[in-house]
Parts: sequence; C-alpha cells; structure tokens
Amino acid sequence: MLDAFSHLGTFDVVFCRNVRSISTATKSEVLDRLARVVDDDGLFVSVAAETWRGLTKGFNVVRGPSGM
Repeated sequence: MLDAFSHLGTFDVVFCRNVRSISTATKSEVLDRLARVVDDDGLFVSVAAETWRGLTKGFNVVRGPSGM
C-alpha cells in the first residue's frame, strides 16, 4: 500500500521518472495522488519514455520541444 502524499503539502512542480517497471495500477494510483498535491497552476514533468496516457484524468498533457 502506498502512503498518502497529502501530508507533504502542495507543490508547484513535480518531476517523475524511472517508473516504467511498476504496474499500471500502481502508476495510476501514484498519478491520482500526485494530481491532488500539485497546485492547480503547477506542473507535472516527466520524460517522453514514460507511459502515462489514459492512467489519470488529473493532468492535461502539454508537449514540450524535443530534447527538453
């Protein structure tokens, strides 16, 4: 069971990487929890190699330039 993140407060930016090996269900749960602690105008930043599409409705996808 994952611990709740809410006790950490809210964040302007969250960077996330190297989670390809965890299960889809766990990724979805982590994303939902992160969506609750990222400020409404905050950013969730991930590398393109990570697969998040369809796992949560808590974030909107914004593509940056290649190599950023």
